Amino acid sequence: MMEYRMRKKFNITGSCNPERHYMVNSKARFEAVEDLIGAGEYFTINRARQYGKTTTLYMIWRQLSDRYTVVPLSLEGIGDRGRFRMQVNYAPGGRLDMEQVITRFAELMHQEYRESTVPFLEKEGRLLFLTFLKPIINGTGFYYVEPQTRDNRRMDLVVAYGSEEFIIELKIWRGEKYEEQGRDQLASYLTTRGTAEGYLVTFDFSRRREAAEPRWIEHNGKRIFEVTI
Repeated sequence: MMEYRMRKKFNITGSCNPERHYMVNSKARFEAVEDLIGAGEYFTINRARQYGKTTTLYMIWRQLSDRYTVVPLSLEGIGDRGRFRMQVNYAPGGRLDMEQVITRFAELMHQEYRESTVPFLEKEGRLLFLTFLKPIINGTGFYYVEPQTRDNRRMDLVVAYGSEEFIIELKIWRGEKYEEQGRDQLASYLTTRGTAEGYLVTFDFSRRREAAEPRWIEHNGKRIFEVTI
């Protein structure tokens, strides 16, 4: 019995499939990307249209999925929707509206989240948030990841924008007790930094409780903006 193999062809529309299309050998590039990821670094692919960016990302995704939790998230078209435009909405008068930033990030996650992204780790939630945040603060603000406090405690994320500082704690939902500990921890950080307000972002993909609207609460003498994703 003769085995039939589909003939390969050149593809100039959409993603390429190495089983069906002629492709340049990109093994060296994939290995370089793997080295960066293994070292905890990040990479960018900056090319014009029809250069194979989507194909490259898809191949990297396939190659790494057996060893890493790969979280696909597309921000394509967000700039075309008025409510997701960058500094126009998020920094009125030159002051960063962190409440709005976090609220819009939560909306985006609710829209784009796929069940295939679980299990989900706190470091991945932070990466997604920073991916959303960077274009907003670019050129005006910057952030620290887990800076150490004077008493050797660690904050999850500190964003500096202009003369203001925003302290953000990102957590995975593991029950009410853990949530309360997160509030205590954040309030303690705020005291250490001499700040009255902070932000608590909780990722909850268990679907075991009803989604709550973003809200401000008073906790241990501090104001905390809470949002659950």
